[in-house]
Amino acid sequence: MKTIFVSYSSDNITEVEHIVKEIEKNRKCKCWYARRDITAGPYSKRITEAIGSCDLFLLILSDEVLKRSDQVLNELEIRSKSSVDVVTFTLSDIRPNYNLPDEFHYYIGRYQFFDGSDFGAGINNLKTKIFDLLEISAQEPIDTIPERETGRRASEVAYSSRALEAEAIKRLRDQNRLLDGFLGDIYSRSIINYNMANILDVGSNDGSAFYSRVGNHYNINIIIGLEYNQELVERANSANRPNAKYYCVDIEAEDFEDRLIQIRKENGLGDFGFDIINLSMILLHLKNPLRVIRTLKKFLKPNGIVVVLDIDDKLNLAFPDSNGLFQQCFDIVRDTRISGGKTRYCGREVFHYFRKAGFSTIRIVKQGLCSAGLKDDLKEALFRTYFAFTKKDYEQRADRFLDKEFYDKNAAWYKSNYVNLSDQFMDPDFFFSLGFMIYTVQN
Repeated sequence: MKTIFVSYSSDNITEVEHIVKEIEKNRKCKCWYARRDITAGPYSKRITEAIGSCDLFLLILSDEVLKRSDQVLNELEIRSKSSVDVVTFTLSDIRPNYNLPDEFHYYIGRYQFFDGSDFGAGINNLKTKIFDLLEISAQEPIDTIPERETGRRASEVAYSSRALEAEAIKRLRDQNRLLDGFLGDIYSRSIINYNMANILDVGSNDGSAFYSRVGNHYNINIIIGLEYNQELVERANSANRPNAKYYCVDIEAEDFEDRLIQIRKENGLGDFGFDIINLSMILLHLKNPLRVIRTLKKFLKPNGIVVVLDIDDKLNLAFPDSNGLFQQCFDIVRDTRISGGKTRYCGREVFHYFRKAGFSTIRIVKQGLCSAGLKDDLKEALFRTYFAFTKKDYEQRADRFLDKEFYDKNAAWYKSNYVNLSDQFMDPDFFFSLGFMIYTVQN
């Protein structure tokens, strides 16, 4: 059970109790707030204990909080002595770098803000972020899937499908936690350069990862998400995120440019369309990245920017690796079709692709997501996001490997070496750097 400490003004108790009720529909987390949970004992002691033991600090920010700020600032001061994340839900038009008082900006200015002006949609976005940060699923547990009337075999297939989906969700959540820190404020620094920015997110999945990073920025007009999987598009649109729309589009199809023209016209985005185009872990999956980039260039405003996140496994570092286990793992990931195959060297090719497409300004902003300085939970997430997923692919997706000898050899290697990989990775003296690369590209 994960615990969320809720900081608020008593003037907003109606909204607070509604937010708590929505969050606690998920049986894996529980909110702690003073009105309900202080039943006995010294007030200040109970508050301090609750903050010290919580997994997440949720601030319900309003004009009433700012007018009578002492109590909330005291709670934020106590929280500052721990490492738990802060999430802010605003009931008023309060934004960082705009009208947030300095004393609050000191504590929360760098954390995620969620706009509650559209209360229902805002709570949905808030819950998505909270469940991501707490690493809990918003879905029902897998073991609650009922037996189907179609018989045992159909039930087993359904169970297996849900299990694979749960693994994918967990992997994506790990990646998002790590990338939030790796990306820093690159999106915020880009968005503020435009007046009510139009953003295109290519390969948006269910939209939650990118929207949690930028969706509540005050300077956004619209986010258009493109995703190949129709089910994920429906899930994204059902979240009712303010200023966001999602479309099922195959970006490698012959009609990709026509689809973008249609979307641009439908949303009144002018002759070009977008101030910012986001390409996160997309190019490595494409058969013809250059063709896609040339098409996207036609929809980028003259002063627009493309943000590219991709991976290059040849930039991976693991030390010490005296018995070569990590290098062997890198080789297997490189040759595994499920993980992107040999296109996992795509990170170094980004410069080439964009130069060939006619872009003049191409900068590497950052490279190397490393384990140094990470807390153990994030180190474990880093291990899972790179090493554990290939193991799962071999265990659960054997039918996708046409070369049985290739599959059997690598499956056996993982089975015998996985624990050693994990133990070495978590050793305080071990260093790992994953070859993530961030580029910014302009005309």
